[in-house]
Amino acid sequence: MNNQKRVKLGCYLSNFSMAVVSCISPLLFVTFHTLYDISYTLLGLLVLVNFVTQLVVDLAFTFLSDHININIAVKCAPALAVIGFLFYGLAPLIFPSNVYIGLVAGTVIFSAASGLNEVLISPIIASIPSDNKEKEMSFLHSIYAWGVVIVVIIGTSFLKLVGTYNWMYFAILVTIIPLLSFIFFIKSDLPDVNADNSKAKFPLGVFLCAIIIFLGGASESAMTQWSSSYIENALGIPKFIGDIFGVALFGIMLSVGRTLYTKRGKNIIRVMLIGMLGSFVCYAVASLVLNDLISLIACILTGLFVAMLWPGTIIIIEEKYPSCGVKVFALMAACGDLGCAAIPQAVGVIIDGVSKSNFASYISNSLNITVEQVGMRIGMLFAAIFPLFGFIILFILRKYFKKSNA
Repeated sequence: MNNQKRVKLGCYLSNFSMAVVSCISPLLFVTFHTLYDISYTLLGLLVLVNFVTQLVVDLAFTFLSDHININIAVKCAPALAVIGFLFYGLAPLIFPSNVYIGLVAGTVIFSAASGLNEVLISPIIASIPSDNKEKEMSFLHSIYAWGVVIVVIIGTSFLKLVGTYNWMYFAILVTIIPLLSFIFFIKSDLPDVNADNSKAKFPLGVFLCAIIIFLGGASESAMTQWSSSYIENALGIPKFIGDIFGVALFGIMLSVGRTLYTKRGKNIIRVMLIGMLGSFVCYAVASLVLNDLISLIACILTGLFVAMLWPGTIIIIEEKYPSCGVKVFALMAACGDLGCAAIPQAVGVIIDGVSKSNFASYISNSLNITVEQVGMRIGMLFAAIFPLFGFIILFILRKYFKKSNA
């Protein structure tokens, strides 16, 4: 195997590791709630810790990229992921009286690795000579989406076969992915990535894109992080069936959306406008319609509509501002991670708050559903406002480009 193939495989596995980081806690929300009596607010906080840690790494590269050894950072990222997954899985042994502390510590470590991957893997792929770099980048992004599908299916099946009380073995098992990535990187000479972006400019369009990727990240992450618990508790569908035919199909729709754009896509802003509007409708239907099958289908279809919201923003930046440099991509990653961090946490807070309210009791008695189901549906309805705002900002961005001829 030549050096270029080793580097590519290392990058692909690093993106796969990012999918594990994104999915592992949400897959285990109900397990942690049942085994350790951890509230949904604290469970949502794990997602917040995940994305805030990535956000800190993104910001570090936004402002300090000229002083960071990118080669070392790329090779250290998978090693950090291995350590983080091990710490996470061993939390019941290391902190038997307070497992949550171990979960937070492990989350911080593997999220730092994910943040490094998020900022650095795309520039590494872009630096490798290729006849079609757009195709290479699209393939890289699709690996994350397909990774979500694989992690959900294998994780759910694993928990079904060995029992949820053995969840820690799954966290240890996934260390194989970043370990292989580490081996490929260590044995490779990485291409040079230009981190000198002192001449990067940040016009109004860049800041509008920053808002859009924040809203796009929020729209994708709210469903990614909460769909497993929502399908099980709000819709009353057994976890195994819900995760396989709900969460996994959401991931498949996410993957299909990105793959379709790679092959046939054009006019990215129009695609994203449809995506934002479709996401809003799906969230609204999932939360307001009491028919479980219709709500489940809405959760699944959300994946198709959110597919291009994050990568689509990157495509806009590449097309409209090709000379902005790595710093602007780090800024996009930071804003996207902020949306992924804040909104799922807010959904968790709303679920807990509404579930304990008199309003939830009233709706529960009126509709013959539990107060927790009421809380989950209101939390999902809250998430619907973000793709709606995204549609508005995208419309403004399109007018801005037409006016400035950008």
